[in-house]
Amino acid sequence: MYTNNKWQLYPLLRLAITLCIGIVAGKLLYNYITIGIWLTIGVVSIISACIIKHENIQSILIATTTLALGGTLMCKQLKATDIFLPNETSQYEAIITSTPIIHGKVLKCDIEIMSINGKSINNPINAKATILRDTTTEMQLKTGDGILAESVLERPQNISDNSNFDYAQWMKIHGYSAQTFIPYWDIHSARVSLGKNAYDRLCIKARIFRDNLSQKLFSDNGKDKGAYSVISAMTIGDKSALDKDTKDAFSISGGSHVLALSGLHLGIIFSVFLLLFGHSAIAMTLSIIGIWAFAFVVGLPPSVVRSAVMLSIYALVSIINRKSISFNTLAFAAIVILVMNPLSLWDIGFQMSFMAVAGIFTLYKPMYMWLHPYNKLLSWIWGSICVSLSAQIFTFPIVLHCFGRFSCYFILTNFVVVPCATLIIYMAVALIITIPLTALYNIICCSIVQTAGLMNRSVFFISKLPGASIENFYISTSQTWLLYLFILCNIAILKKLKVNL
Repeated sequence: MYTNNKWQLYPLLRLAITLCIGIVAGKLLYNYITIGIWLTIGVVSIISACIIKHENIQSILIATTTLALGGTLMCKQLKATDIFLPNETSQYEAIITSTPIIHGKVLKCDIEIMSINGKSINNPINAKATILRDTTTEMQLKTGDGILAESVLERPQNISDNSNFDYAQWMKIHGYSAQTFIPYWDIHSARVSLGKNAYDRLCIKARIFRDNLSQKLFSDNGKDKGAYSVISAMTIGDKSALDKDTKDAFSISGGSHVLALSGLHLGIIFSVFLLLFGHSAIAMTLSIIGIWAFAFVVGLPPSVVRSAVMLSIYALVSIINRKSISFNTLAFAAIVILVMNPLSLWDIGFQMSFMAVAGIFTLYKPMYMWLHPYNKLLSWIWGSICVSLSAQIFTFPIVLHCFGRFSCYFILTNFVVVPCATLIIYMAVALIITIPLTALYNIICCSIVQTAGLMNRSVFFISKLPGASIENFYISTSQTWLLYLFILCNIAILKKLKVNL
């Protein structure tokens, strides 16, 4: 009875789990159950729930409706991504939608194809393009440029390596339907409109703005290239200048999360508004505007949009005077994101974001209460350790499954990178504000470079410590589920022991 009452406290969590089951069923049964059948199941269930007044039967019918909604959304999404691609070489018009990055003899970028063989496309095709460079002349391509190209458009395929990372599925989740290799002699500049979809046009304009801002604020200037590349990645999501050694050092040390724009960065921006304006409804409203403005500045990448949705829901819940943020809030954020794109359920970023927050909700308070230091410095140190541990416990099975790596010094790394990331983002905001004030701008610019340089040196030092990471320790899908079951059983046992004590 106690367990049932406890479960009743989280109605949105129950709906989110049912929606996830429906989405998985929609994917597995895509070739057998059509959108029409899912819709029929949903409509019949909701009408029956309105007619039948028995509480338990109503709960079952509402769950069935939610499951049918998940199946409908999944079928619709799969149908939208299941497009026809010609088997032979095609000529097409496209727009470059991401910053072209040099990889040896090629450029890599995203493109949005607007027409194929002279025929306009109703729904533009997003593709990953690899462009062979002309070594005799520098190719001047940038975000927003139109191109006329000729190549074979292929469906995404998995890269053959030892990891469990499903590259083809990752491409589909993020909206890419093709990949292609373009020789430099088969690509030419062209005037191409930004597309029919208003959101796609907004994203492209946001990325153009981001690239221009990156060029203005964080160009190398012949100084500390490593510091500028990290600053640019952390503040506006431009990773084009990051070298392999830097990426590897952050990954080995357990600090890669600060290089990928996510909830941490938006959380820092969010806290700026709370620090300046308090926790009033006005402050929460301004914070929502602020995080979405930041999302626009960095080009509206999926990870940032996802985090912006989560923080916006948190702010809205706070505005309506909810006393605590619980699993219901987290579940509601998941429902919103999955309704927008049901394929997000298989996105590693989505999984790790929600598991990290779930870990903090579940473990942070009990862990913190083990010591509960009253000294402010010790309290901050212990609180930081508890946050890192609780998030890591709930995310490391996914990391092992997908990447086969465990960073042994992640707590030490977080003591360095989180404060540095906070300072860098604060100073980046100040940098934009002080552009007209040259002297102050130069002082802040020098400070932000020094901070990024210190963070880089610390991360490289940690990554070279003995036993910095456990490598190539991949686990299967079933082992991942068993590991989560083991974690949850241990949490339940510890809670039970605490009750008995």
